[in-house]
Amino acid sequence: MQRSRTTIQDFALSYSAYCGLKPEDLFQWLDVLCWVEAAIYQLDEDNELLAKEGTAFPELCLLGDSVVRDMLKELGLLSPEVDAELNQGEAYWTGERRLCCLMMTHQMPEPANDWVAHEEAEQEQQQDSRTAPLTGAWPNPQQAPMDVAHRVEQQQQEQQHDAGNLDSEGLPTNVQTEAEDRPAKRSKAEAQPNAEQLVEGTYSVRSPGPTDIVDASDSGPGFTLSEVLRVHEAKSFDYRVLHLLLRLLAKCAPDPDLLTFLRVDEMLVDIGDDLTDYEDDVESNSFNILRAHVHLFGREAPLKLAERISSLEEQHTQLLAGLSPEVQQHFKSRHQQASAEGQGAGDWVFPPLILHETSWRASLAEGDEQGEML
Repeated sequence: MQRSRTTIQDFALSYSAYCGLKPEDLFQWLDVLCWVEAAIYQLDEDNELLAKEGTAFPELCLLGDSVVRDMLKELGLLSPEVDAELNQGEAYWTGERRLCCLMMTHQMPEPANDWVAHEEAEQEQQQDSRTAPLTGAWPNPQQAPMDVAHRVEQQQQEQQHDAGNLDSEGLPTNVQTEAEDRPAKRSKAEAQPNAEQLVEGTYSVRSPGPTDIVDASDSGPGFTLSEVLRVHEAKSFDYRVLHLLLRLLAKCAPDPDLLTFLRVDEMLVDIGDDLTDYEDDVESNSFNILRAHVHLFGREAPLKLAERISSLEEQHTQLLAGLSPEVQQHFKSRHQQASAEGQGAGDWVFPPLILHETSWRASLAEGDEQGEML
């Protein structure tokens, strides 16, 4: 409950106006909204622990998800739309376990000391001055979205002429691009019980789904880009559940155009969060869209992900233009407020890539051991 309050605060400030409400109006339904988000937040942390242990459990169904459904059904709030988003949540958790299990065992065809290049690149990135704003970049909604992929490619070409930005193989080690000012949604999880306890106490078994476990091999990580994108698209299901519940509670009519726009906006927020949390997610074996792209595309991952960002930003601009002036104004004001509060860095910053996760984690463990000896 305590760790979910950041999400509830951001939801109240960002989404209440979409239902014609003020943030303080949510107090009359705060018990329902807080309980649902806290339950989802706890299940998400439990699922991350299972992923950290490298356990896919493709036949497991989150029992807590059924508790949420039972409560919403009793309150008359389990609409088909809410139920569909809860299904998206279960799809996300199942996909996260599967992908993280495969990434944990997949070995990139790179030298074992690639984590050294990561550390060198991190130091170089702190000194890199190529972060000037692009004309047309968000957060100015009156301007056209930037071509992120072009910016990444341009910077890689520049870095190839700068020996200080190349690794031992003569390849660029990191890139930076512009990003949108959006608040991070939730903090990282704290320590949880072990995976066996969670399976015994939290989950029930269901019939096998259509997705079977595929072992990672030398030919690839065992998953496809389309699967990564499906998991990523389902990630912010909790915001969509809260939004749908608020509309039901406030007797506010659905707005399909707004929901479509917010889905795209939420996906961009998630990408920004994943870039920020990249190292933490590699260390904890959590789902991260950049991490999955690295397993699929190696050093080309930033370019591939930048293409995805450009596509989403183009959709974002078009969908925003189709909303009412009042909604557009609220959206712009809210993100300007979030930026002023320090909840957005203003840049799409791609961190140095970790091309050999096992060696990198081992280096972290050695550092911890040496720290304990001092």
